[in-house]
Amino acid sequence: MIASRPRPFSRLIACLTSFAMAGAVFTPAIALSKPPKSKRQATTGQLAVFSFVQGASVEVDGKLVGKIPLTGPLELTPGEHSVRVFARGHTEVADQVTIVAGETAEFEADLIAVAGIVKIRTNIDGATIAVDGKIAGTAPFDADVPAGKRQILVQAPGHKAFTQTVELEGGKVFDLLVTLEPAAVTSSELEPDEDPIYKKWWFWTIIGAVVVGGTVTGVVLGMPEDTEAGSDGRIQLP
Repeated sequence: MIASRPRPFSRLIACLTSFAMAGAVFTPAIALSKPPKSKRQATTGQLAVFSFVQGASVEVDGKLVGKIPLTGPLELTPGEHSVRVFARGHTEVADQVTIVAGETAEFEADLIAVAGIVKIRTNIDGATIAVDGKIAGTAPFDADVPAGKRQILVQAPGHKAFTQTVELEGGKVFDLLVTLEPAAVTSSELEPDEDPIYKKWWFWTIIGAVVVGGTVTGVVLGMPEDTEAGSDGRIQLP
């Protein structure tokens, strides 16, 4: 007996049965397609700020927004914005940037170290601070001084002056603690400001004039203590 050939429909049923037994799941082709998302138009742009000077301050439109390195790009409204990056002891960089919605603008600030950051403390508040012979301020002192070799002078009334030559590095802090010592008292400061009264020329002029009249009245300064005087306060002359 000749076996009959299976029909195409029977083959399809057999295939479906095999896939079903294997756990295959069919999803209609129409379910795989998803509707396109609606594109949302950006209303802000971003600004990324870079600098090699760690800790430099970043200002946008006059407001401090952070320090280098920033945690990420800044969200800004489209249009022109002023950007400023600065740090002590360095030149600053300031410019205008244009922000476009949906885009990121970059701002790179190349700050140049030009001055040392000088901090001086003393035991005398208000002591005068001079740099290269020019008065720069008073203690406590905290200012940027051009880099290079500088002579620093610290002085206060009644104290010995302090001087030191230093080498300042741009962008680096120079910290100085000065103890001013009291100035020594000179011999001239211990002498009386004026000569005794009996050394004044006018004293003996008065004495001579009174002697002619026979008495000395009221002039007793500088005379010996054992000089005899009358009860009326007059010194009797022979």
